[in-house]
Amino acid sequence: LRHRALREPLQRRLGVGARFAVSVDEAGGLALRWHPQRHGAVVAGKVRESLETTLKMTSKHAEASTALGLYHAEIVGKIGGMIASLTYGAKAASADEHCKLAIKLTPESPIALIEYANALMLIHGDKKEDEAAALYAKAIKLKPKDAMEALDIAHAKAQMA
Repeated sequence: LRHRALREPLQRRLGVGARFAVSVDEAGGLALRWHPQRHGAVVAGKVRESLETTLKMTSKHAEASTALGLYHAEIVGKIGGMIASLTYGAKAASADEHCKLAIKLTPESPIALIEYANALMLIHGDKKEDEAAALYAKAIKLKPKDAMEALDIAHAKAQMA
């Protein structure tokens, strides 16, 4: 309830009701959760549209590239490539492209590496486990520039343990 003031404007922006899952993680960040069967292409389309608009305004926005890459990866990982593509326009190749761009733009960013590793696991599972582990290992070796990066690195370390 203490984050209700943060949740409600996001819910209004996305045009969803109180049942839409907007949660706050342990670090205090907002997490947007949706269920494809419950909320469908409308919400997914708004999320995608917002990220694509951001990238049209500034193509070198690493965080938007990461988020759009994860948009594609989450959907493909949950419902499969064909249905993801037909229903949501989500593609594994787009996830890869956006995540790689984010790393190119911010090579010293732990979260870009971690999220690309997560995208690989969502889409490919065990087939890309070694590549994902290498990305986590690279993230762990980075020196954090701020508290959020320190939390990202700590998370990566916990995942590798």
